Amino acid sequence: MDRNKTTKKSGKLLRNTGCKRHRCTRIVPLTAVLIGYLLLTISGCGTIEKSSESVEPVKGIFAFKRAVEQAAFTDFEGDTVSVTDFKGKVIMIDFWETWCKPCTNSFPGLNKLQEKYSDDFVVLAVTPGFADDADDARDFAEDHDYRFTYLLDSGNVHKRLGIDRIPYKLFLDPKGQFTGSSIGSEGPEHDYEKIMKIIEREL
Repeated sequence: MDRNKTTKKSGKLLRNTGCKRHRCTRIVPLTAVLIGYLLLTISGCGTIEKSSESVEPVKGIFAFKRAVEQAAFTDFEGDTVSVTDFKGKVIMIDFWETWCKPCTNSFPGLNKLQEKYSDDFVVLAVTPGFADDADDARDFAEDHDYRFTYLLDSGNVHKRLGIDRIPYKLFLDPKGQFTGSSIGSEGPEHDYEKIMKIIEREL
């Protein structure tokens, strides 16, 4: 199959790549936000925002930090779930969607970490709504035995943070303070080792 072949679907030209609905990219960020982590060439999925709602991104490092620490999402029942609900644990907010292979390829390893550090670590798997909706995320959750806390970004937190590609991970320490971010994936094994080191460092 020609990987550069384009097909027309839902009125848009989509490139036939590893990400089913969006363009996969190779990104090399110079620095991560605030503390961040030095990244090598990594894979991620660029996005075409489905929602036309305009949200002004926060400006400045401290505003970004505050927005992460005060972030709130909704669960599948429509109840509000705040980052502050998980104080006492290392928190990882993982923006993802079902079509993003770098996102889902790391899930088995993340689930192992969730089980290994069940009392000290929590994965908030947040659907930003680039292409997926609540039904897509719910179906995935029901089809996979992962112990994540699945949430929906109904308040457009990702837009306030300027997030336009996934996977995009944000980390908070047990005090609920933002400690860093990670963009893209360097492969399931490397992601597992990197996140385990972050957990161990914060405990």
